[in-house]
Amino acid sequence: MIVSDESETVSSVLSGYQAGDIVSTAALLRDIRQRLPGSRMTDEDLVGLILQGLSGKALGLSFDHRTG
Repeated sequence: MIVSDESETVSSVLSGYQAGDIVSTAALLRDIRQRLPGSRMTDEDLVGLILQGLSGKALGLSFDHRTG
């Protein structure tokens, strides 16, 4: 299985949260984009990776990246 820089970065960012935390997609996307400014993935693609990364974790997710 090939792991992309984006997948590794999503995993790294998510590792900073603890069980029971509610995580903001806007904050996650900001953190991921700061670490990987050259990523060509769309926000929706990254949110898909975030959802995959949350599998089996006791974290809540607030889909707030489209507000405004």
